[in-house]
Amino acid sequence: MPRRFLLQPAIVLAVLVLALLHGGRPAAVHAMPPAADATDVARDQQANNAEQVTDLISDQQTSKAGLVNEALSAIDHNYFNPVNTGDLLDAAWRSAVTAAQAAGTDFLPTRPDLSGNVNAAYSRFAAAYQALEAHTSLAPTDLAYAAIRGMVSSINNCHTYFLTPTQAASQRALSAGQDLIGTGLIRTRTYPWVITYVAPGGPAQRAGLRQGDLIFAYDGDSSADAPTTHAREEGGTVVYTIQRAGESAPREVPVTFGRYRLPQLESRIVAGNIGYLRFFSWEQGDSQANAIRSAIAGFERQGVKSWIIDLRSNGGGYFTPIAALFIPSGPILAQVPLGGSPQLVNADGRAITPERPMAILIGPGSGSASEIVPEAIRESGHAELIGEHTPGCMAGTTEVRLSDGSSIWVTTVHILVGRSGLDFEGAGVAPDITAPQSAEDLTAGRDPGLDAAVRYLHTVTEDAQPSESDQAGATPPFIAGSPLVAVLCPGAI
Repeated sequence: MPRRFLLQPAIVLAVLVLALLHGGRPAAVHAMPPAADATDVARDQQANNAEQVTDLISDQQTSKAGLVNEALSAIDHNYFNPVNTGDLLDAAWRSAVTAAQAAGTDFLPTRPDLSGNVNAAYSRFAAAYQALEAHTSLAPTDLAYAAIRGMVSSINNCHTYFLTPTQAASQRALSAGQDLIGTGLIRTRTYPWVITYVAPGGPAQRAGLRQGDLIFAYDGDSSADAPTTHAREEGGTVVYTIQRAGESAPREVPVTFGRYRLPQLESRIVAGNIGYLRFFSWEQGDSQANAIRSAIAGFERQGVKSWIIDLRSNGGGYFTPIAALFIPSGPILAQVPLGGSPQLVNADGRAITPERPMAILIGPGSGSASEIVPEAIRESGHAELIGEHTPGCMAGTTEVRLSDGSSIWVTTVHILVGRSGLDFEGAGVAPDITAPQSAEDLTAGRDPGLDAAVRYLHTVTEDAQPSESDQAGATPPFIAGSPLVAVLCPGAI
């Protein structure tokens, strides 16, 4: 099964979903593969039992129990901490039963005994699971996905998550800067979900959704998993229950899933002499980094004295080579694989010169690479962080593709940030200057974070100019390089 290393919150899903796309997913920062010796030994010991159960379901061609087993093996073999297989099977069983009950299933098999030897436990699980399959009107694939999501949720790690075939393809496309399928919006991770960005010309914009709108439900479902479980194939429709500032009551807005694009890079000059950059994922390869380098060269030609990098709607991705543009030397992070020692990832000496004063905008929509890199740049003494506290979703994740085209993204390495090797997982990164942005601000086009960044940079460059939170009079956005398209990735949809 092909695998890739990423550092990304499982939210970034329409790009992030971005997290799918964050709006959680979802989500990716590239992590160097861990050393083979200690890691492989530990993983092989951890995986033996789960891999041995594969032949137990080989003769059950119509059942999707085998797909559940694939997911079980993927987690057991790859997760950076040892997992209890019995607990994973119990979570899968409970989630499958809940889904069957929601579909109106009357007959529920007795919960299987999942204790003891893993082979025997899985055999009992598979028998009970197939009995459940036979007595529910829920499609076998939907039942299997419910079971898999139950396993993933039980781990409670933002970099371990499940994606359907469409979502998985979109996740890969997002990292490669290709077309995505989704609704074309980025949202917050917490309820009610706030739309923080709407892709120009995308399905959400065509349906009339705007930044600042509150999302209360997807197809009437307001559960935490609703943004991902109600994702559709291209052409499918989901009904959002939303409320806009100034409206007296929520209303329903149907949105048809389709193809859309997020800029690879937005670049403009604000407040007279500050270069502003925004991007929505950290793409794999050199294209995006080259676009950033070119944009900054353009800033230099126009007399720009400082930079703003906006990562508030960026759920993560492959951090190299962009991080190296802003960190001249030293460690960026250390990766700690299962059973291994920390492995340093250092800047490669290709940082942009001359260096300029820099402010990086962060917040609840910043995930993984968009937390790790700002903190590493701050620690190196090259940036002030402005905005809001980040969610603390920082790790390296590996994709394991399942036989039906879906995939499990499994946390494979723990991340320690910067020269000091600090652990921000679950804690997040705090800004130097706090500047929250409310739903009302988004609706009205106000940007307190950008205003605060402008004030800070004008102070350090001793060249005060009026702030321009609404961007009035600023240079029109410059879209550099080939755009990406949004899709379903942990966090957005």
